Amino acid sequence: MTLITHGIVAVVAGALVYGYFDARHAAEVGDIRVKQANAEVALAGRALAAEQRERTREQQWAAVAAKEAVDAQTRINALQGDLAASRGAADRLRIAAADAARRARQTRAASAAASASPGVAAADPLDLLVGVLQRHSDELVRVGAYADQLRVAGETCERISDALTP
Repeated sequence: MTLITHGIVAVVAGALVYGYFDARHAAEVGDIRVKQANAEVALAGRALAAEQRERTREQQWAAVAAKEAVDAQTRINALQGDLAASRGAADRLRIAAADAARRARQTRAASAAASASPGVAAADPLDLLVGVLQRHSDELVRVGAYADQLRVAGETCERISDALTP
């Protein structure tokens, strides 16, 4: 064979080998792309499922928090009703103490007028009691109301945390 014939055979053989490996490489790349596309689809499906689970969990948390907030407001309203009743009782006690102090002063004034002896006016224990009740009952009511609201808020937070803790 001649040199030209050897060259042509070499070129044809090279083209056949190149074509074979190129087709094989293209098939492998195609397989890789198909596998990658399948993996991406599976990954997207898992991500969507995880997101849906998380949204469902968030909705459950919101429902628990809303329920507990309503329950807490109901308890606060009940406590405010109790507070109004205790204020009424405290007001009645102050009025009764003031009436008792007024009657005691009138009785002492009548007996002092009957004895007609001059004396130094002393502090009346009932007047002191009335003064203490009037000065401190409002502050105690405010502190008690605040403490009740804090207790209800704390219990509500605790119940929400317990409900959301797996």
